[in-house]
Amino acid sequence: MQEQMEKPEKIFKNLFTAGFQDRKSGRQVVFPNAREKYAEYLLTRRWQEICGEHLAKYCCVHKINGNELTICAANSLLANELFMMKDLFLQKINANLMGKVIIKKLSFQVSSNIKKYAKLNRDAEAFKDEEAEPKRYNRPCKKCGVVVQGDTALCDVCSREEKNILKYKIAELLNVQPWLQYEECLQYYKCDRILFTAIKDGLKNTYFEKVRLNTANENDCQMAVMFLTGKRPEEITDKIYENSLAYLRRNQSVLTSRLRLHGKK
Repeated sequence: MQEQMEKPEKIFKNLFTAGFQDRKSGRQVVFPNAREKYAEYLLTRRWQEICGEHLAKYCCVHKINGNELTICAANSLLANELFMMKDLFLQKINANLMGKVIIKKLSFQVSSNIKKYAKLNRDAEAFKDEEAEPKRYNRPCKKCGVVVQGDTALCDVCSREEKNILKYKIAELLNVQPWLQYEECLQYYKCDRILFTAIKDGLKNTYFEKVRLNTANENDCQMAVMFLTGKRPEEITDKIYENSLAYLRRNQSVLTSRLRLHGKK
């Protein structure tokens, strides 16, 4: 019985792409705004994969209107953080939509009903832990002692400071081990996937640009190759090294340097 039941993804796909046949005209009719609704469904199903388990608890998909996606955030601080990373967010969102709808614009709104939207969209799984705990209000900030409202442990200022410290630590870690992936980073620091990816992309672009402009020294070249390939120093052969640099310099038609990668860092 269970094996004969269609998966929700297939039901939605058939419903929103095939539509139904009109008896009078015999034409195939697709439901209004079907593609947008199907895209909303796909995103809400994959929201935790897109933005990470922790961040998914405090933001969710609200609606898609044409090529614009509206995302609800639990507070203005989070909405601002998401806005700062909107380009990366767009890439991950469109990658998960697989061409069903192309999102070109993101808008963020603060909503006190963030849990309500999440329950409607994602079975409220992301909020089980929070709802199980008693809510606390007007507690002192753990770091500076300022009274904070809600169930957060830190005030906005200390929270931002802690996040900046975390960003610095992750950047420092990636400068030592540029081949690290998100899952490996979690062994050192707890962070969400979007933050990690944004920091890693920023470092990668810095080294890639140095190579492209031919201003990179030997260490810069080594870092660029490790960021590009995701390989450790001992795994990079001369051929991989030279091909990687040639790839990064392709826009300048510069001959590949004969630099070599030496040993472990």
